[in-house]
Amino acid sequence: MDAAEHPVFALDIGTRTVIGLVGCPANGKLRLLGSEILEHSKRAMIDGQVDDIAQVSACVDRLKASLEQKLNIKLSTVAIAAAGRALRTRTVTLRRVLGAGETIAAEMLRNLEMEAVSLAQAELNKESGQRAAFYCVGHTIIRQILDGYELSAAEGHKGTDYEMTMIAAFLPKIVVEGLYAAMDRSGLEVASLTLEPIAAMNVVIPPELRMLNLALVDIGAGTADIAVSRAGTVIAYDMVTIAGDEITEAVMQEMLVDFATAEIMKQSLAGQEEIAFVDILGLERVAPRAEIMAAARPAVDTLVETVAEKILAINGDAPTALFLVGGGSQYPGLTDAFAQRLGMDERRVAVGGAAHIRRILTETAGLESPEYITPLGIAWTALGEAGHNFGFVSVNGKKIRQYSYEGLKVSDILILSGHYKYEQLAGHMGKPLRFRLDGRPVTISGELARPACISLNGKTASLDSPVHEGDEIVFTPASSGADARRTVLEAVPSYDRFSVSYDDSEYYAGVWALLNDQFARESDEIRDGDEINTVSVLTFADFARLIHLDTENESYWLNGAPAAAFDRLRAGDAVTSSAPGERGSGETRAAAEKRLRVELNGKLLRLEPKTDGEPYLLLDLFNYVEKDILERRALGLRCRLNGRDEPFTTELSEGDTVIIE
Repeated sequence: MDAAEHPVFALDIGTRTVIGLVGCPANGKLRLLGSEILEHSKRAMIDGQVDDIAQVSACVDRLKASLEQKLNIKLSTVAIAAAGRALRTRTVTLRRVLGAGETIAAEMLRNLEMEAVSLAQAELNKESGQRAAFYCVGHTIIRQILDGYELSAAEGHKGTDYEMTMIAAFLPKIVVEGLYAAMDRSGLEVASLTLEPIAAMNVVIPPELRMLNLALVDIGAGTADIAVSRAGTVIAYDMVTIAGDEITEAVMQEMLVDFATAEIMKQSLAGQEEIAFVDILGLERVAPRAEIMAAARPAVDTLVETVAEKILAINGDAPTALFLVGGGSQYPGLTDAFAQRLGMDERRVAVGGAAHIRRILTETAGLESPEYITPLGIAWTALGEAGHNFGFVSVNGKKIRQYSYEGLKVSDILILSGHYKYEQLAGHMGKPLRFRLDGRPVTISGELARPACISLNGKTASLDSPVHEGDEIVFTPASSGADARRTVLEAVPSYDRFSVSYDDSEYYAGVWALLNDQFARESDEIRDGDEINTVSVLTFADFARLIHLDTENESYWLNGAPAAAFDRLRAGDAVTSSAPGERGSGETRAAAEKRLRVELNGKLLRLEPKTDGEPYLLLDLFNYVEKDILERRALGLRCRLNGRDEPFTTELSEGDTVIIE
């Protein structure tokens, strides 16, 4: 064969068989050079995943050797597909409130897109219980809404409320690694990897038809894979674990035959009215076609019902048309059953086969069966360079395998690998703190994020730097800025609250603050939306106004001397309504300062020195606690001294704040 033909070797590794094709491009189509189909000698694949690597490799070796001998060529590279049943998809919705008049730029959309992928990855990891157990193999934005209006393209628009809905697809690592291990064992380099439902879609529903709402069901031996297109893209993938083997097993049970015999009987239903077989008792029997189909009917009904429910769930209603492919799609009456269950015109449910295969093949002899749709799709996808290969990049010394590097940037690799969250890439500015101070709005900005440090192949790079297979990335995550914080003292630097007595009562003086109309300590943290009002009581006139003294008609004394309006107040000052001689106490400011001043449950107390000179303890304050609080003592009282829980025997100091409750 002429080396210029650039042949492609495609393998469809199924649950029961391996199909191999070799072809090359010819005038926009695929010219088939040879094909081969072999059954596994024993069970080697389970649920689309390589279970026995050696067994799969041995089957591939036999198939490859047969094709090499037939075509007189050496096959060293291969195009393969991962089963759709192994695919995991997550649909996520991301919402953002944009700044007033903010334009949606391409960079913003890309960042939001990556954040949505990260969200989907996080949901999948949480469900699986294993971090980074999946490879992201693609994602598609399926809806964008701005201020309640759906848009096909949001870039350049302005608005406030933006919403993005995305479908992201992931493959389990074990599925990919198992396929690669089997190919390595057979001496084949994987040149292209796609997904089985995508391969089938590329043959039956090419991109130019995906504006239509179409569904494809690939019915194999172990599972049925589902793909749905609409508005120019594939909007969803799904699968059910009911397929051809369940029909075969139903025939086994009713007709008393082994699996191999039941499989032959099932395949004979399409062309024979009567089928001869030998049951497990050794009896030779002949059964009419209707009897065998009646035996299989419960399994067929279950398959149709289960697949139809999935289609309706992911599509919302019946599609415009439905295509069935795979070996199981050939079962008699299956198209009518699907049409009836979905309420569709029977003419809109069809088995994919010869008509679709002719679209891509120069010659179709022997390949008209729908079971060849997927292997042909694998080859066609590889020839069209729409398939991809998993290659490696290094992130901080760890190898990251990724599905296709075309158009990917550093940020994509970090997010899609599942090892980093979106906020580790760019970081977030700390939340601002907004409050009102004496009626004026105050905004304290949060700290700026510290950007990530990135090098690509030893050179400084950015999150937007393009990445290629084999690149080495060294990444130090960004750190988000701290949220803005303020205490009352930081907001009111002049804060200096002290106590002043008037006759037998205690009052606050100095400068303090009311936090949401409650006395605030200088250490109190301000929260977003708080209201702070400062109070200044610095002179006797301020004090008189505070407690409503009648300074026009009455005389007052400050520390034993007549009080003047502009006399400055200090901690411990004593204001009296009568002259010192008239009070008979001879109280002076010095005497007043001997008292211990504490705050109990929001009220000021001035405690006279004990006659024995002992210090005051927390338990001494029970004499000043309201009666209803003490009545709850049997249930246990809680003491907090300056904001901390303390035992009742703790000694009190000047200016302490105590809460007993």
